Parts: sequence; C-alpha cells; structure tokens
Amino acid sequence: SEEGDATIGYDLTFGPDTYTNAWDNPGGYADPLTAVRGTNDGLYLFRERISVAILGAMGPDFQTAGTRANLSAEIGTLSPFAVIEVTMGVIIIDADAQPWLMKIGALAPMPLWKDCQIILQDVPRLSLPNAITIYSESDGVVLIGLAAVGFLNPSKWLTFHADDLQYNGPWTG
Repeated sequence: SEEGDATIGYDLTFGPDTYTNAWDNPGGYADPLTAVRGTNDGLYLFRERISVAILGAMGPDFQTAGTRANLSAEIGTLSPFAVIEVTMGVIIIDADAQPWLMKIGALAPMPLWKDCQIILQDVPRLSLPNAITIYSESDGVVLIGLAAVGFLNPSKWLTFHADDLQYNGPWTG
C-alpha cells in the first residue's frame, strides 16, 4: 500500500495520481514462489532453488528505488513453514533438507547443517513442504522439525542454540 495510508492499494491506473508499487515476478524467474517472509530488513522470496530479497521503503518510486538482492541462485526452499526470522537473520530448510541462515548483506548463506548431516540424509524429499521451524526466544532454542523415513510430518527435531545457532543435537518425539 502507499506509505502512510494502508487504505490505498499498490496500483492506481486512472486519474491524476497514477502510480504502481508492484513488481512483476521479482527476480525474473519462472519457478513458482514456495515461501515469503517479511522482516524489518526486507522481504524474502523463495523458490525451490532460489532466494531473493527486496529492500527499501514503500513509496511512489518503489519500483525504481527498491532494491532486489539475489541471496542465492542455488539455495531455496520447499518448506514454507520452516522459514523463520531469528536475531541473526532468516532460517530456511533448503530443497535438500539442509538448514541455512540467510542474511541480507552477507556474502553467502551460512550452512547450519554441517554438524547434523547424518540425521538429514534420510529425510524424505516429499515431506519437505511439511517441515516446520520453531523459535522459542524465552527458551533460547530453535527447533527444526523434519520427517523420518516412512513419515510425511515432522517426527524428528534438530535443536540449535538461539544465540549463536550452534547445533545442540537431535530430539525425537
């Protein structure tokens, strides 16, 4: 909507105050969006193997003044419920069941999966749309729920310390 007035939409194509605050297909990719996450830093858009961020304040010149940042041309997600904002950035589960930290301005996404590779190798790819991430600030923990073989819904959990995103270990339940 127009800045300062939530009652005004993204496009006005008639009358003297013509404007558009919409972009067609951010990133220019043909693959469908699989997840969207808005933060104070920007709007994160994900496709199966692509991550893009849109930055900048909404205003009359948003189409030209807003910035598109390609976070990764290889890492995206199939897990819309596993995209979550934490203090350090945005955590996603990629299309290969590997957790990553995405951060606007970082040179590359930070892998969170290196210490839990063995647990991740048997996650059924068909279950990834059901993966979930939970951030409990009060408990200081991030839980990533993934399915085990034979399941479609989360049945095993990866635990990370919320402050530094160090892997704590698995939790089954």
